[in-house]
Amino acid sequence: MKNSAKCCLILLCILSGSVWAGAYCYDEKLTSVIVNSGGIYFTTDKSCPNWCEINSSWSAEVINRSYSMLLSAQAQNRGVRFYWEEHATACAGAVPVYANPTSLSIL
Repeated sequence: MKNSAKCCLILLCILSGSVWAGAYCYDEKLTSVIVNSGGIYFTTDKSCPNWCEINSSWSAEVINRSYSMLLSAQAQNRGVRFYWEEHATACAGAVPVYANPTSLSIL
């Protein structure tokens, strides 16, 4: 019975680890924010040293708010928090070029 409980616990840990595949990266500083051909691109000091992009499938309102937040954070030298749904190791290294954060907020 004891071994069965241990196996269930290990299996639960493995399964729960695969469910939460994303990563929150805190207090990133923006180094660049540009608009090019309608797309919003940015770089940061941590997870996006190369160009990342605001998801173009978001609504126009959300894209505009995201752009405003990025510009405000950069102008005020404030940190930004990003959530990378598809990049569990985003905070330990760079995400792929043109990656889209799932969410962002100013700290």
